[in-house]
Amino acid sequence: MKKADERIMATPNDAKVKAAATYNAAADLYVKPDFRRMGAGNALLNELFAECHTRGCKFAHVEVGASNAPALALYAKFGLVPAQDGRVLLSGALPKKGS
Repeated sequence: MKKADERIMATPNDAKVKAAATYNAAADLYVKPDFRRMGAGNALLNELFAECHTRGCKFAHVEVGASNAPALALYAKFGLVPAQDGRVLLSGALPKKGS
């Protein structure tokens, strides 16, 4: 596994996939196109959620594009589905310090 800019990247040659998390959040989970549909995403999520359990996390929240059907299907296998409670994801740059 290679870690670059807080992204977790795995290849089939990795002996064990480990999840890197900071403040109980994984910054990005990405499987290179050449290695998709080989179980890498499943392995990454299994390890990530195992680490979350170790850290005492109770819930998981992921962001994924609405058109990313393969990722949505993978997350659904782990019980993660789009929120149906009216929540909206808000994002933006932090305001300038002292604003």
